[in-house]
Amino acid sequence: MLFDSTALPSSLGTSDADVLVQFYEMFLQTTLEYWSDLDTGSNPPDLTLVRHTAHKLKSSSASMGALALAQSLKELELVAAEGDLLKVSQKTDQTKLVLDATVKIVQQRLGSLEQQLARTPG
Repeated sequence: MLFDSTALPSSLGTSDADVLVQFYEMFLQTTLEYWSDLDTGSNPPDLTLVRHTAHKLKSSSASMGALALAQSLKELELVAAEGDLLKVSQKTDQTKLVLDATVKIVQQRLGSLEQQLARTPG
């Protein structure tokens, strides 16, 4: 499963659109900032940076419901720990594809929540 839209409301104990919007926005901002730091790293990549970044993003991705991204980041963290530069490069590319797909889903979810808020009187 690429994304579980029930994960965040379940972990927060609320389906309040205002709250979910804030968490999804924060997730996007933080994830893209961390990924940018990783993506613009040196060539060859800094394996410690890759490992630490993947580790940080893995748990937040899982809690947001981005299950495929969390799994890909876990795998990236492991190959970075092994130190195989070719595998790290390949897994980084694969993870970027999953990240891009996840970002689109979260942005769509945000759009839906924002429309819901716009229709809500008050």
